[in-house]
Amino acid sequence: IQKLLNQYLVADYEQPINGEIMKAVASRVTEKSDVLLLQAVDMDDSGPYEIAEPRVITALETYTPSWLQTPRLKRLAEIVSAQAIAQQEKFDYTDGEDYEDGQPQHHELAGVDEVEVEQ
Repeated sequence: IQKLLNQYLVADYEQPINGEIMKAVASRVTEKSDVLLLQAVDMDDSGPYEIAEPRVITALETYTPSWLQTPRLKRLAEIVSAQAIAQQEKFDYTDGEDYEDGQPQHHELAGVDEVEVEQ
């Protein structure tokens, strides 16, 4: 900060930096007891707010800008989004379990028919 202030060139319309301010800055630089940088905090003591918990993604944003010519990527995003929506609807309908003959059944993501992408 002191070097920047010393190199500062005053324009014609500006007031020059007050000499008292420059003395205060110089005294802060020479003080050894003052900590100018933030103190290091151990990662173990960072608390529960630092690391986010993983979350379930129920839908995928399928918007792609019109100038971005990626039809296969756009179609892949639509397929994944449709699978996620179908899985979420199945989960909501059965409260997380699929019952068949009175027994809970667990399945992978629901399949979605693939469509040929025009190029």
